[in-house]
Amino acid sequence: MRIGDIDIPCISVFDAAAIKRTTETISPLGTNLHTIAEFEPDPVSLEIFGTLFKMFGGNKTADQYAEDLSALASRKSIWNYVHDVQGQSGFVSVESCNVDPRVRTKALREFTVDGVFLPLSEYWGRVETKPVVLQNSFGITIDDCRLWTVLPAGSSYATTGSIQTVDSEYGTLAQTTGNFANFMPTGPMNGVGEVQVYDGSLRIYSAAHLIDEILTVKNGIYSISIDKSLNTISVSYWSGTEYTKIDDFTVDHFSFLYIKTCRPDQVEVILSSGAEVLMEVGRPPRITAGTLTCSKLSPVDSSTSTKNFLVLSSGLYVASDQAFSISTGEITGPGKKWIFHAAENAAQEAKNCLVDSQAEWYVTRMW
Repeated sequence: MRIGDIDIPCISVFDAAAIKRTTETISPLGTNLHTIAEFEPDPVSLEIFGTLFKMFGGNKTADQYAEDLSALASRKSIWNYVHDVQGQSGFVSVESCNVDPRVRTKALREFTVDGVFLPLSEYWGRVETKPVVLQNSFGITIDDCRLWTVLPAGSSYATTGSIQTVDSEYGTLAQTTGNFANFMPTGPMNGVGEVQVYDGSLRIYSAAHLIDEILTVKNGIYSISIDKSLNTISVSYWSGTEYTKIDDFTVDHFSFLYIKTCRPDQVEVILSSGAEVLMEVGRPPRITAGTLTCSKLSPVDSSTSTKNFLVLSSGLYVASDQAFSISTGEITGPGKKWIFHAAENAAQEAKNCLVDSQAEWYVTRMW
């Protein structure tokens, strides 16, 4: 069974059938009349339970599935979408996840999930943005920028903003400039434009995960891989059929890294050196580090007086919120840096990097 983009084997019971409606008997003061007050039905109570185990031919143990399961409780219900399970589709708002902690059962881990079920017939997804521009040394304001918000691929949607499409690993993604959009999933919420995280080849979902190998974070448009053995951050963009590497950027030495935020809309990684990496849905990766050194590219450009980006190579750029420079392939400056690809209008794309969408994703009733 899949909840959002998380696989959970093996579900024994998925019970979302009980509907509870609150009624109240009211006796008006000074009369013998009885009036029945009828309220809207409560959300459907949900219970899921079963046994986690290593699947034949799979690359995850029961312990790793248990880690995935715990992520359900830390996510908003919009990302816990269930599609056509026992004929039901809707969103799961998780109140508790419990996995058998006993060592003797680690190969087979019994679990229970309790919460409420929000059926797709009454609820849909919504994203709202309240965009602001990061403080910057270039005098760029909100009027100079455009915020494009990616909507889940395959969804039907309603928005008052403009629409454009962008090619991605997940197929064509719709982007809107509207400050809000309502959308209704039409299939599983996996590979719909969300941020995906891998430890080596292992897909992970929890910020509690201890990273063993190369950490890869991608949103279908960009991919970034962090290698602590080489002190590199590799950035690639989706070129239509595959990810094409922009370069391997060397940063200050770091001995470990951890995931600070792990959500389908945003993943934030902290390096022990103090550098930070942020990947959001539909946006170029942001790296906060004093110096990034190119491995193969060798750009030389120090002109930042009138624009917030520098050229790395043909169609490849680095933008910043603070004055910075490139000297023989070394990008130096105190601010945040975005590595991006632009076939045209790089100046506008660089300005757009400075917009913080302050996006909120949640489930709401249709009426």
